[in-house]
Amino acid sequence: RVLFVFNAEALGYRIAEHLLIAQASLGYIYVTDRNFKNNLAEGIFWTKKASAYGNARAQATLGIAYLIGKGVEKNIPEGVSWIKKAARQGNYPAQSMLASCYENGIGVKQNKVLAYALYLHSSPYTEVAMEERQNLEKKLSKDEIVKARSINIEKLFE
Repeated sequence: RVLFVFNAEALGYRIAEHLLIAQASLGYIYVTDRNFKNNLAEGIFWTKKASAYGNARAQATLGIAYLIGKGVEKNIPEGVSWIKKAARQGNYPAQSMLASCYENGIGVKQNKVLAYALYLHSSPYTEVAMEERQNLEKKLSKDEIVKARSINIEKLFE
């Protein structure tokens, strides 16, 4: 016989954590996959649920949905708010999207130096960020690039 000893609280936490991941994944699939077009409302439902509990992927998905008005009424400030929450947690696609917001002045004051810093931080992890960083770099002065490279992104999100 094997006696299994477990901490019910820790086990409950792990189950809840996996549930959030499942909710976020389900929402993401419904919102982004063309095959689930008729279930956009269902996707937004699960994405909002996971976002409210702090899932960064769901927060990024919800932020983008608000920015473009997909499945929800377009609301740029709300979209940027959700993207910032996801970016704060280290979600690289969200950091790249936030960089795009700063580069173009979407829902935030335009700041191309900060945009470049965010692209720089997320570019090793997302191809889009790398391409956008290279494009923006051509438009910045050497001093602006040096300034962007000196920004501590982790401190930015504290």
